Amino acid sequence: MDYLSICIPRIESTVSKKYIAISFKNIGKIHRIDIVGSNSGSKKAFVHFTHCYENDLGIGFKNIIESGETVKFVHSRLGWFWKCSKSRSDRYKHVNKN
Repeated sequence: MDYLSICIPRIESTVSKKYIAISFKNIGKIHRIDIVGSNSGSKKAFVHFTHCYENDLGIGFKNIIESGETVKFVHSRLGWFWKCSKSRSDRYKHVNKN
């Protein structure tokens, strides 16, 4: 599968890159995770996959994101979720994979 970059527009301040990586471990191979401040004062994350896995989760996630839809990705046993969408930032479209 091809490279995919997603945006999580709002994350809790306690969320770490490691937690995000563990949460997406069954979706694909992660190249990089960026956590940045947003205009509203909260934080957002960009997750850059080198590829999504050829399994039901990876294929389904990528297909939904690529179609322009938002995925409610459940990341905790308590039902907490992130709204994930395709990154629209030009900055994250081409990432050096070396």
